[in-house]
Amino acid sequence: MNKIYKYNIPLPTLVREWRLPLYNNSIVRHVGEQNGQVYIWVEIDEDFMFDIKERTFFIVGTGHYIDNNSDFIGTVQMKNGLVWHVYEKI
Repeated sequence: MNKIYKYNIPLPTLVREWRLPLYNNSIVRHVGEQNGQVYIWVEIDEDFMFDIKERTFFIVGTGHYIDNNSDFIGTVQMKNGLVWHVYEKI
């Protein structure tokens, strides 16, 4: 059975990159703003929750450099006008 879990993304004040332990079958489904914070929503098949892998994500603002060894996850347009782009290192 699949479930969606929500994880907070720290905004890049001091930390631009963060690690999140996720099951190998986890799929990031959405990135968005909720109450002034950035989150990712991850779908997990709970029937196959065996191996956990630490995955590395990073967040950048528009006009900033990105790591070429990364996959685009999504863009968040904040209510305060800032725009963040979330990537996962591969």
